[in-house]
Amino acid sequence: MKLNAPQRQAVLHKEGPCLVIAGPGSGKTAVLTQRVKELINSGIPANQVLVITFTKAAAIEMKERFEGISEEKASVTFGTFHSLFWAIIQKELGYKNSDIIMGQMRERIWKEATYLAGKNEEDIPKKYEFLKEKYHVVDFDDMLSKAYKLFVKKPEVLAKWQERFSYFLVDEMQDMNNLQFELICMLSAKTNNLFCVGDDDQSIYGFRGANPKIMLDFEDRFPNAVKIILDYNYRNPQNIVEAAGRLIAVNKSRFSKIIKSTAPVGSIVVNEYNSPEEEAEKLVDNITRLYNEGGHYDGIAILYRNHADARYLVDKMVNAGIPFYLKEHMPNIYTHFIISDIESYFQLALGNVTKARLLSILNRPNRYLHRQSLESGANKKAMLDFYKIHPENYRTVEALWADIDLIGKMSPVAAISYIRKAMGYETFLMEESVVKQVEVIEYYEILDFITEVFRDCRNIRQAIDKLNILRLKIDYENKNSNIDKSGKVGLYTLHSSKGLEFDNVFIMAANDGIIPSNKVESRDDMEGERRLFYVGITRTKRNLYISYTNKKNRDKSRFLDEMKL
Repeated sequence: MKLNAPQRQAVLHKEGPCLVIAGPGSGKTAVLTQRVKELINSGIPANQVLVITFTKAAAIEMKERFEGISEEKASVTFGTFHSLFWAIIQKELGYKNSDIIMGQMRERIWKEATYLAGKNEEDIPKKYEFLKEKYHVVDFDDMLSKAYKLFVKKPEVLAKWQERFSYFLVDEMQDMNNLQFELICMLSAKTNNLFCVGDDDQSIYGFRGANPKIMLDFEDRFPNAVKIILDYNYRNPQNIVEAAGRLIAVNKSRFSKIIKSTAPVGSIVVNEYNSPEEEAEKLVDNITRLYNEGGHYDGIAILYRNHADARYLVDKMVNAGIPFYLKEHMPNIYTHFIISDIESYFQLALGNVTKARLLSILNRPNRYLHRQSLESGANKKAMLDFYKIHPENYRTVEALWADIDLIGKMSPVAAISYIRKAMGYETFLMEESVVKQVEVIEYYEILDFITEVFRDCRNIRQAIDKLNILRLKIDYENKNSNIDKSGKVGLYTLHSSKGLEFDNVFIMAANDGIIPSNKVESRDDMEGERRLFYVGITRTKRNLYISYTNKKNRDKSRFLDEMKL
């Protein structure tokens, strides 16, 4: 592989600390693997080299890439922070893989801790730690914290592990948290051969504890460190590199850098739509166009800030027969209690009467009907018999069944409107929003959404069939997420798209209040939001499509103006 000048400088770096700032598409994986090869070729024993990544998948990929260019097969250690320090505390503290608690076991210990703490909730974390020690078990976080405590308490143990490796290479440094950095600094302290690669502009996991200041302060920690900037972008078209550069330059807490593109100009298209429904529809039209022009579905990715932003998109894609996969688990909107309530009304209207369905809507809205009215039978007659000496309730039951009969004669859209307004379901949601401390508009948006989904259905039965198809589709894609990608469009949150690239990238719902989030409270928060959008727009190898809606007079994202398109 032919290296450019900064890449060559990084690969040939030998002794002492080194910080490599690697922007999007700059070939950082190639630099890491070539550097490992160069170290070994220079006489460094392969078993003295440690390469740390943040995910198991990345470690496997890095190992495979290295083995593709080197005859060394097993001696170099490729691993994650957790796998490395778990191996250390296993050897030093006698833990076994069976001692790791997850899922139900972890929940059981938390429940026991809660019981022991009693009313003193502040004491729960202490009780949880006490119980883990008692049962000699660890959770995921303990793998690092126990290693740190061990190194501090027993310097001789630290010294032993400092002898194990001489050269330390760390990928995705911008995703490090403080504890991870301290641990790798402790391990590498004997040789100071700490080679860290990352991009401060792509630090987007602050909510997981990642601290971009670790990169920015690296030269303060290691005054003799060499800093190398990989400033050639081999992925993104020239105009996208320039627009991304203008955007991210607004941030103050970053290394100043000018990235140069090696690719020709691509397309940047920004569209405004009147509603999320129209946005999803036009996006599907564009995907169909690209496919008909000879493109491939698996060369297309749709990015959004939150899963809720993709509600209409999933429906439109299923309707259009466009195959897609989910990068990560998407909450199934079609199991939302509001949609389940609508389905119950629809099923009852079709004569599919069960006790469970009647109970679910009996007091939604509140009719002051008792569940005991269904004890002798889940039907109109049994309910009327139960209230035969209570005229007011009797009339309420009659009205309920009259409404159910009426719904069965309506179109799905008209039926939802009738349930919302005439039957008082919106009043129930208003009361529920107060109890659950949720903005009632969020509930109304679910009703708007399912109304739009059912707009092409002629009758209630079609609506139920469509609902089942959509619900099963999301369940299936969730179960098989990230497994079967071939011939499918990828659906990603902006966070989960990091590190990937596609010919065509669509970013939807680029509105203020979504990206950047309306939860931004500080300059640091805003800079984090800007980095997230930067990650999104630098996923494309050819064309970038950004869309936003003007619904409710919501402004387009301020980041679009900062890009100065």
